[in-house]
Amino acid sequence: MVSCERTSVLTRPIQRVVLGIMLGLGMLLVAASPASAHANLVRTVPSQGQHFAAGSGPRTVSVTFNEEVHATDRSLVVYDGTGKAVSKSSVHGSAFIATVRVSVPSLAEGTYVSVWRILSDDGHDERGAFTFTVGTASAVANINALVGQGGLGTVGTDLAWLARLVGYLAALVLVGGLLATTWWFPGVAARPGVLRLLRVAAAASALAALATIYFEAASIGGSLASGFSGDALSTVLSARFGLGPLVRGALSLGALVLLWRRPPGGAHGRRLVVGAGAFGLVLLATYPWAGHGWGGRWPVLGTVADFVHLGALALWIGGLGVLAVTLRGSGDADAASSAVQRFSPLALGAVAAVAFSGVLQSLRQVGSLDALVHTSTGRLVLIKVLVVLAIVIVAAASRSAVTRLRASDDPDHTRSLSEVRRSVLIEVILAVVVLGLTSTIASSAPAYEQQSAKRAAQATVQRSSAQAGGLRFTVALQPGLVGANTMAISVTRQDPSRFLPATLSGTLRCPGTKPATLRVSPLPDGRWVSAVRFPSTQACRLELLAGDGTSSTRATLSLSVR
Repeated sequence: MVSCERTSVLTRPIQRVVLGIMLGLGMLLVAASPASAHANLVRTVPSQGQHFAAGSGPRTVSVTFNEEVHATDRSLVVYDGTGKAVSKSSVHGSAFIATVRVSVPSLAEGTYVSVWRILSDDGHDERGAFTFTVGTASAVANINALVGQGGLGTVGTDLAWLARLVGYLAALVLVGGLLATTWWFPGVAARPGVLRLLRVAAAASALAALATIYFEAASIGGSLASGFSGDALSTVLSARFGLGPLVRGALSLGALVLLWRRPPGGAHGRRLVVGAGAFGLVLLATYPWAGHGWGGRWPVLGTVADFVHLGALALWIGGLGVLAVTLRGSGDADAASSAVQRFSPLALGAVAAVAFSGVLQSLRQVGSLDALVHTSTGRLVLIKVLVVLAIVIVAAASRSAVTRLRASDDPDHTRSLSEVRRSVLIEVILAVVVLGLTSTIASSAPAYEQQSAKRAAQATVQRSSAQAGGLRFTVALQPGLVGANTMAISVTRQDPSRFLPATLSGTLRCPGTKPATLRVSPLPDGRWVSAVRFPSTQACRLELLAGDGTSSTRATLSLSVR
């Protein structure tokens, strides 16, 4: 906050908060160490890329995790080269198990893709794939398409994220707003706008909790329609990630009933708010218990840090919401100044608690400097830190405006009061941004899980393309890992006067190895296929020579695997 003293940009309390955030971030960067895995894949049978002699393929395929996960009969499926499922699951209905196993018949020669998809105990949808070969390798079904089957889709995923965001915002406004109307801004609950804010927050929190349960059930069932399935809903409500929203919805509905019967205010109102506040404290506790707080290393510390984080956010955001509604309808400069002055120390302490508890959670969930920088969740943590710093600066401007408001010689204080309202509005907008980031981080796999997944041998499709001589060459590599790969090449015409190739040959040049001449064979669907081996993750150069009987075309592509 801008000080009245010209020798300092920020007052000392704000300087301490900024310094604390920066020191916490530095501690995160320096002290981060590898975290224990949480719902990580430990072993696959067969192992990635394992080769079996013809007629001696495996009769069972399995995936093992470091803890029990939610599995169904669709959690592990083995597909042949055409994308046809050839496995039979041993899971009937749903179960919480550490090893998911399927049986397969006597397998013909070819390359097979095993796709797994499970829900961890905190409700995260995790999936991956691995390949193995029996006898002679063959073209592989589209791994990316197979792994992507059975999800909520882009629309469903976005709606699930929106439900979480609305739930976070509503719960924080409800809990913090109830406390604000009793302790810091007595009498404002009688204003229709404030009471309407609390009632809307309670209703939105209850509806968002129900929506969260629905989307978890839909994720289990594999489609939006299956969110209403009795079996899927029963499974969700038997797990932490379902019980948490259920309790939260019931508490929010109870708070709504209490608020509707009697608005907070007066002696009886204070007792009512204390009871509703107790509801709110339990409500906030459902988030760490059903989410990241209870998972990973240091679960007790994680739960406490998560609860403190959410509690501080509630005090700050809920109070900020009530303050914004109060200022909007206030023309009394003295009353506005008094309200902001009362709220300012609370907001300062809440932001400091948010920063400190956020650092503790980051130490648990990020795990390493590499994960902080090179994973999507780690980068979101960094962005959240920057937004919190921005909020501190905006809060400084708000307090400076209040100081000018109290000292202004302008009798109606119009300009200074307008500055206070604008600063609070900006702070509210940044608070919503923080909640959006928090919702995204909470719904994403922890950074150390993402980093571990990068190191694990998970099959995928790596693509590259190039244009030459009026033709476009597109290469798809599977499984996209060091070692043996199947390379499918598609050739399309960019120039209508060109002919598609009748012959195709290739040479692969990788650093530190001799050039390899590839045997490229045509497929019935017009593609070309070749077996290729990558010695490392270093980029290799693929040189293709296409002939149509009258002319030839050379194309060069850069290929790399994980």
